[in-house]
Amino acid sequence: MKMNKFLVYILAALLLITCRDPFEGELGDPSSKIDGIHGAWELATVVQTDEKAPDKRQLDLTSYYQNFVLEFNKEDFSYHLDTTLEIQGKNLFRNSGTWTFYNTVLSEYDLVYPDMLQLENDEGFIELNLLKPIRVVDQTLELKLIRICEEEAMASYELIFNRL
Repeated sequence: MKMNKFLVYILAALLLITCRDPFEGELGDPSSKIDGIHGAWELATVVQTDEKAPDKRQLDLTSYYQNFVLEFNKEDFSYHLDTTLEIQGKNLFRNSGTWTFYNTVLSEYDLVYPDMLQLENDEGFIELNLLKPIRVVDQTLELKLIRICEEEAMASYELIFNRL
């Protein structure tokens, strides 16, 4: 009987120890998303999804897109497509313009916790969802462009860029 009580106390102590938060200390400031996106990015993967299809059929269009290098400048929030290369595939980004980060949950521009990248030029806005946060240490930039027709998503494009 004494052995059973002893085991109960041991198990209770173990439960209390395992419930303790293992992480202590400050997280620090969030990493700069502006510094994270700054620089040149080469389009590496393009996957189109049919948003209207019941099975969300996907088509890999990577071989159709070549030599797409986008450069983001943090000094003046401009971007441009490197047109010195022979580009193949439809230019989804237009050649140049300005960019900003946006938080769709807060409905405001947000440089700390953005979930969208907006590109603006003479022809209007392009909205790209950030599929993951972008930091200086990240080697990929993952975006999603959703084509909407009559307020319904028709097709989407997942775009993965590699840092140059």
